[in-house]
Amino acid sequence: MVILKTIRNAFLCLFMIIFLASCTEQQADLHQIAAIVEGREITLYDVWTQYKITDENIEIYLKEETVITEAKENDIRITDEEKTKLIEQMKWFFPFEESEFFIRQAEAAGIAAEDYYEIWITNYAVRKEHIQRGIKEMFGEPASIHEADAWGKMIEDEINELYDSYIREGKLILK
Repeated sequence: MVILKTIRNAFLCLFMIIFLASCTEQQADLHQIAAIVEGREITLYDVWTQYKITDENIEIYLKEETVITEAKENDIRITDEEKTKLIEQMKWFFPFEESEFFIRQAEAAGIAAEDYYEIWITNYAVRKEHIQRGIKEMFGEPASIHEADAWGKMIEDEINELYDSYIREGKLILK
């Protein structure tokens, strides 16, 4: 249980870093295709649901997408009931505040900040759960809390390799 909390905390820290870095101006055509993952178009809108549109954030999103794709191929599913519970938990953990991030993201699509928050929280909760379950399925868990840092580095390296292999094998086509 401690290990799962450590994994979740690591994801939350990663989110907060990206969240803070995302608080700058963005202008993009959200309908533009960023990539194709196994025949499925990933648009800038998809990236926008989670991140500010930057090359770095697009790459982060696509790396996450490779893990999610692998998880789904391994029959890792999230039921509607689980989704509802996850979203409720995330809303409790990340209640809506008119932050600079939500305001800027909303402005990019011409919607209210609270509407963007609803889009973001829904996608965030489900994507992160798929990623966590996929990582657990593919890599297990560290044997102890003392191995968590090395295990985290190994996961990062494996995800980078997965991303690169998707590109090499034509499963991921960057636009």
